Amino acid sequence: KEQIILVTKKAIERTNLLKERKFLVSRISSKEAFEGMIGEHPSFKNVIKLILKIAPLESTVLITGESGTGKEMVARAIHNISPRKNNPFIPVNCAAIPENLIESELFGYLPGAFTGAIGRKKGIFEAASSGTIFLDEISEIPLQTQVKLLRFLQNKEIYPLGSTTPTQVDVRIIAASNVDLEERIKNGRFRADLFYRLNIFSIKLPALRERSSDIPLLANYFLEKYRHLAQKENKFYTSGAIKKMLDYEWPGNIRELESVVQKAIILSDNEDIDENIISSILQIDTPPSHKNTDIANNVTKDRKTLDEIEKDLIIEAMNKTGWNMSKASKILGITYRTLQYRLGKYGIKKPNDIP
Repeated sequence: KEQIILVTKKAIERTNLLKERKFLVSRISSKEAFEGMIGEHPSFKNVIKLILKIAPLESTVLITGESGTGKEMVARAIHNISPRKNNPFIPVNCAAIPENLIESELFGYLPGAFTGAIGRKKGIFEAASSGTIFLDEISEIPLQTQVKLLRFLQNKEIYPLGSTTPTQVDVRIIAASNVDLEERIKNGRFRADLFYRLNIFSIKLPALRERSSDIPLLANYFLEKYRHLAQKENKFYTSGAIKKMLDYEWPGNIRELESVVQKAIILSDNEDIDENIISSILQIDTPPSHKNTDIANNVTKDRKTLDEIEKDLIIEAMNKTGWNMSKASKILGITYRTLQYRLGKYGIKKPNDIP
């Protein structure tokens, strides 16, 4: 009898250890999935709770919120803790694809489907097989393409252009919009049946001004992220800078805050980031009693345009990196190709004294 009790006890202990290990593994993977998602505000915590509930399911998800609130980051988090996490996650900006190309991009085409269609091309739906597609700015999809998307959601099949035979595809759809889709339905610009198919589960992201207590956390996260790239390890905010950020409305939300921090790191040179630097970037007034740094004066003088400020930032980043475009693009938070384009756009040329 004692032997049976001992064996049973060991079995229970082993089961509990396995459960604990599974729980810890899930917590670790969740932490990685939420990388970059920072906040303590109740509205933000509710978003995290929804992600954890929705992620294991196969249902479609509609994410709404203003531009810059982090819709793609939420979609990635859902994918990264879902059963599909080891398969592709493909983001698609529906507004960035020309109307006459969107169907071929999404669904692919067969040879001869249209002029110039040489060979078979797989679309995004097939490329994302067993994974997740994130359709950002779903409101911009043409009505004709909405019909095909609806058919996929109903039957899990697509018709590549030029094909009369359906292709079965296994992907999960997460969509996002920064406009009121129900208003688009009233205006005849979005199908009601597609909206209901997409809106099985919905997540509404709060604007940054609605969770302003998270601004210092986010600002410090971005400072930590970018000061290493700019080789400015000892850079911090003054209390005045934090107050200035808390007082601002942030119409561009988290994306705007990230951009402001990147610019502030460069503009502040060897000084800490103070309220004058933040004011100069945000183009807002600073009380005259405060001391202005030289660089803040240079930027605010004559109320420079955004293009002029951007040009100054690019020149500053290029000079600080000895015209190393890879390092400069990382500091600026843009791609190498985008930096190349903007150097040409602003006519910025390498000085003769730099090898």
